[in-house]
Amino acid sequence: MTNKKFVEKLGLVLSGNVKQDNKLVNSFLLESVGEKFVKYLKINGKFKKFTLSPISFEIGFCEQLWSQMTLGEKLQLMKWASEDYLQKNGYGTDFPDFVFFSEYNFDNLAYTAMSLKGKIFLSLDFVSKTSGYDAYIIAIHESIHELDFVRVLKIIENDISKYIFQFKGIENFRTLRELMKLPVEGKIINWQTGQYEFVDEELRQKILLCKNSIITISRLKNTPSARKYVKDSADFDRYLSSDFYYLSPLESRAYNESIKHIFTMAIYNAERIDYSENDLKVLQSYNDFLLKINGRKREIQKHFKMPASYAVNMELEYLFNRFYYGNATMNYICQKHMTKRAEAIRYFWDMKHSGKGDYVSPFQREMLGSTETKKERT
Repeated sequence: MTNKKFVEKLGLVLSGNVKQDNKLVNSFLLESVGEKFVKYLKINGKFKKFTLSPISFEIGFCEQLWSQMTLGEKLQLMKWASEDYLQKNGYGTDFPDFVFFSEYNFDNLAYTAMSLKGKIFLSLDFVSKTSGYDAYIIAIHESIHELDFVRVLKIIENDISKYIFQFKGIENFRTLRELMKLPVEGKIINWQTGQYEFVDEELRQKILLCKNSIITISRLKNTPSARKYVKDSADFDRYLSSDFYYLSPLESRAYNESIKHIFTMAIYNAERIDYSENDLKVLQSYNDFLLKINGRKREIQKHFKMPASYAVNMELEYLFNRFYYGNATMNYICQKHMTKRAEAIRYFWDMKHSGKGDYVSPFQREMLGSTETKKERT
């Protein structure tokens, strides 16, 4: 359910102004909660009091307490978790707002939350229905993105700028284009010294992270959950995009760090409240999820015949080209990589889906769609 439909069911009348509507929903759901609230739980025949606040909130994500909360209390708990994590990791105190409406259109994306550089966009329907530990993962995951957006700016200024000829800041398109062209293997020229340097693992990860901050990789709606559900080229492209989404530097770090964090917190909580059956299922699902990500990494490396980081680099360059140049392929950066990527995708398709016909690229599908539209008009 969209946030618009959700809040209308709550009886709120929206104005259509993003800023005003976010203020209205935050006021309606959060301002009545207060800086602390109390829940009770029956343990060994006696009721135990739990006071939840900005300095004592972790236990609230256990299912036994989470299931007692209003939506406003759930959002408050997530906000406390987010702000606590950000502050402990040097973010400062200008915390990102939780927002439920945006100027951006996310109709083609599959998401439950999204970091918008200074704001955290949440699906109210999802928060209202999900488990406490799922909600905690979201709060920490998006907070990690917020930290990385700040960190990337420092990396570009302090570490990457010297590899970009006549660096003029990330607001300059030529600078962005040159950054996206930086190699992730072999030698790279340091324009401050005039000397070539080898791209080691640390520099490779910094370059990829910076490229990923410029061009994000998203999971799209109607993405097949497994390769066996791929029916045609469009399905295959969405599935492939999800592979690269999980392997991209921003998402890989956010998933791994947030899942590690939740396991630590769950162990701490279990000293006060025994695991519920549902909590155990959720924690096991995240352990399985890490295995899934590793499986996607092996899949890319096998079919692209290269380390995953090299394949991710090509995907980021491709998305940059598609976003800024569309079908004007003569303007694409890293032409050799684009050829190599196209060959790898066709190989992957032929190895696993050749019985479903020839692979048709997004460019070809767009051309076919354009031709069909012209025919209809004629």
